[in-house]
Amino acid sequence: NQAGHKIFYVPVTQIIHYKGESTKKNNIDYVVTFNKALYQFFQKHFAHKTLLLFRWLILLGIIFRGVFIYIRNFLHEQFPLILDTLLLNAGILVAFVVRFEMKNGFEWANFFNQYWIINLISTVMFLGSAYYLNVYPHHRFSIQGIIKANVLVFTLLASLTFFLKQFAFSRMVVLFAMILSPLLMIGWRGILKRYYRGDKSAWGKDLFSKPTVIVGDGKAAAALYEKIREMKDLSYDLLGLVTVDETEQAPADQNIPVLGRLEHLSSLVSMYRVRQVIFSSEMLSYERILSTMSGLDMPYLEYKIAPSNLEVMIGKSSIERLDDYPLLDIEYALGKPFNRLIKRTLDIALAGVLLLVLAPVALPALAFTRPSRQAREFIGERGVKLVICLKGSPAQPLFPDFFVLLKEVFWGRLSLVGAPLKPFRNDHPESVYWYKPGLTGLVQLNRAKISTPEDEEKYHLFYLKNQSLMLDLEILVKALFLRIP
Repeated sequence: NQAGHKIFYVPVTQIIHYKGESTKKNNIDYVVTFNKALYQFFQKHFAHKTLLLFRWLILLGIIFRGVFIYIRNFLHEQFPLILDTLLLNAGILVAFVVRFEMKNGFEWANFFNQYWIINLISTVMFLGSAYYLNVYPHHRFSIQGIIKANVLVFTLLASLTFFLKQFAFSRMVVLFAMILSPLLMIGWRGILKRYYRGDKSAWGKDLFSKPTVIVGDGKAAAALYEKIREMKDLSYDLLGLVTVDETEQAPADQNIPVLGRLEHLSSLVSMYRVRQVIFSSEMLSYERILSTMSGLDMPYLEYKIAPSNLEVMIGKSSIERLDDYPLLDIEYALGKPFNRLIKRTLDIALAGVLLLVLAPVALPALAFTRPSRQAREFIGERGVKLVICLKGSPAQPLFPDFFVLLKEVFWGRLSLVGAPLKPFRNDHPESVYWYKPGLTGLVQLNRAKISTPEDEEKYHLFYLKNQSLMLDLEILVKALFLRIP
């Protein structure tokens, strides 16, 4: 109205508002947006009636409220990881207390002066092992996964006491902590599962019950929905169907809710707080499933597929049977938090070393070529516009341009190994990458073998599925030798 426009109310439209749902999100963007809107509402309607001192108090209150909500949601989401880490350190500390009380007596000052580093090293190894084994975030209540993580941690810890004299402390401490730590971690999981009471629990409804959607069309997806619903399994909290074809709907007589279409899956996941997606593969190719997973870019989501036949489509998977429906756990390597951490570490380490080595020569060259460099727009990760100042082509960069690209790698906008750098065009929305552009990559090395967009997509999907440190190093070595005449 203030801008001179008219507002019309449409009475036939129905909207359900779930009060407080946005404050439950463990996403800093949701919390900031919600509290910013709260402050804007205050500014518009009440600020002119309020004294300056009270305005500042209200602003501080909104800020503290946002911080408190984010910390609360973070602790709610990450409490298994935090609790396991505390129990690991408690187990090691108790092992030290018992061992030294049996010997000369335990002294806190002696422990903090000499042995605190053991707790730090153990914590780092535990986090690395747990994420490597995918205990967090997907299998955080898995007893088998937590046992594997503990065995790996204490095996590495025992090797430190054996091979490195500076870490030579009692092996009895390692043995005692190796028994106590997994018992404590298994114990709280057993107690929680025994006394969990659904919605009345302090931890909320989706602690064990994972909000789940089924992606698919037709009778196969509807039959899968009914099969899971009949099981009344605690791990499946079925929300509804996400259709692939806009013309397809669930059978009306089965009363199955249709949440939306596949192209809106990212918004639906955020709106309904989905933690598990099951693909009915009757109308979905493996390539489309994998591209959908990588496009969502949500590591906390679990993915399963109900294949249309009993063939195993994906090599690295575990199978869960629902009578005659085999559900396969599926994942893509680049989506794993551990793989991302290793890849980012490699980028920072190599790019940082090269920047330091090349800086004495590259910086004068950059100053000399500055007038001839131009800002160019490229397609960045997830289709975001990426602006880089270059003189030549990124495919065969000049020495100053190579230094600029290395700087982008160091700051995280590019990667050493990734998708090709292509010009950004507003009229080509389909050219969206699901991972960062890179100085080299699988597509770049095999450019001569690619004749169609489908061929290029297969190389992208192969890298997404099989990315690893060794594959990245192999690509870097091949790219280096291909550049040598």
